Amino acid sequence: MFFNQVDVMPGGNRQVPRLQIGPLSINSDFRQLVLLAVVFAAIGNLLVLLRRSAWGRRLTAMKDSPVACATLGLNLTSTKVGVFALSAAIAGAAGAISGRTFLADTLTLPGSLSVTMLAVVGGIGSVAGAFFGGMLLGAFPIGATIFAANAIGIFGFVAVSVKDILVFSPGMMGVSLGSDPDGAAPQLALGYRAVANSVPALVTTAVGATAIWALAKFDSIGNWSFFAAEMLFIFGVVPLLPLLFAPAQVHGRRIATAIWLTLGVLVAALIPWDTAITSTGLRVIAIFAFLFLVARTAIGIFGVNPLDEGGPQQVEPVSPDMFGLDRPLTRADALDAERGLGLQDELLVLTASDSAGMLRGAGQSSSAGVTA
Repeated sequence: MFFNQVDVMPGGNRQVPRLQIGPLSINSDFRQLVLLAVVFAAIGNLLVLLRRSAWGRRLTAMKDSPVACATLGLNLTSTKVGVFALSAAIAGAAGAISGRTFLADTLTLPGSLSVTMLAVVGGIGSVAGAFFGGMLLGAFPIGATIFAANAIGIFGFVAVSVKDILVFSPGMMGVSLGSDPDGAAPQLALGYRAVANSVPALVTTAVGATAIWALAKFDSIGNWSFFAAEMLFIFGVVPLLPLLFAPAQVHGRRIATAIWLTLGVLVAALIPWDTAITSTGLRVIAIFAFLFLVARTAIGIFGVNPLDEGGPQQVEPVSPDMFGLDRPLTRADALDAERGLGLQDELLVLTASDSAGMLRGAGQSSSAGVTA
């Protein structure tokens, strides 16, 4: 497969029939998509279980310090071979399920560089990073097709088409690795991490996404209206749900923010985007501009940014074993110790004169002991 093998591929490509196991037949693109989603979810959960197992802990230890693992008796060679075999099996399963037409010209080094780069940008240390990188890999060709006919007219002032920008935009995304070497997926997860710990937020997310899908399913809204409303709900509403369901004394302006977000989703669903804007490129730009406007206005009304490090966060208690080690001791720490132990302030604070007197007393006692 490294070169164009005429004996294996006489015509330069090879067609693979669709999967059929007994009564189960994947005879349509929709069933193929469902099969890919199910297999990806199964492999993702398997990798999570492996990471939490004893073998996964050995892999983590080997990544942190191979020398220490070898000292403790871990066979590094067999472990690395096992990881390579597992990754090859996953890649083989993905190729067997997703690829029905193989072209020898696509299996080249330049073609694989973009895949590797997007995997690194998404985050190679998590299942979500692989999913995010795969979405980017499919989004860039689609984006180039959508914007190709409208690029010059929209961005004529810079004389650069969006299609050309999309060619090297994955490289620009690599700049984000400077802020987080784990990839873009952990950065995006900051806004959704609190959703998993809030039952009302999870219920609202499921109900809202299902309701928007039902409106499109029964032709109440168009496809572009469904896209706009769903994008606004996922990226603009869901990250704010844990804060909206927090106690009122912690976060204010909840009602106004909830009303604004509800109106924004309704407007996005009711606007006939396909007829209001004939240009596909302008339509996509208008949808994302509307999403940004509604989300930023909601953050301004609420007064808290879920991605802001200065936002409301749960302060984890410091272990007593770290007292005096994680930071220098202060006067406030001494006063807290005084109140906790019931001691007086003069017993905790020792002046310079007291220290000199104690030293002189200790010296006189030693001299007397020697004389005796």
